[in-house]
Amino acid sequence: ASIDLQTPVGNTALMWASQHNHIDVMELLIRRGCDVDITTRSGKTALDFAEMHMQKEAVTLLLAAKTERKNGFVEFDFGEKIRPQEEIGMEVEL
Repeated sequence: ASIDLQTPVGNTALMWASQHNHIDVMELLIRRGCDVDITTRSGKTALDFAEMHMQKEAVTLLLAAKTERKNGFVEFDFGEKIRPQEEIGMEVEL
């Protein structure tokens, strides 16, 4: 199964975790290379869900992930840098 598997309306695990402020789940998904910009059928992203539900930590993490992805890395508070899975060709099953 894809880490970006979507429901019939387009929701992903990252979107669910974002709206419920499950930072640990979000970090795991981002570290495994999920697409932070994927949209639902109505055009909403995980960032939109976090903002709609006023999840400040989730918003901060998603913005940081988007910025770091532009540089080719994802960096978390503890300073570890990893390459997203799609850049190194890993397939992750959930």
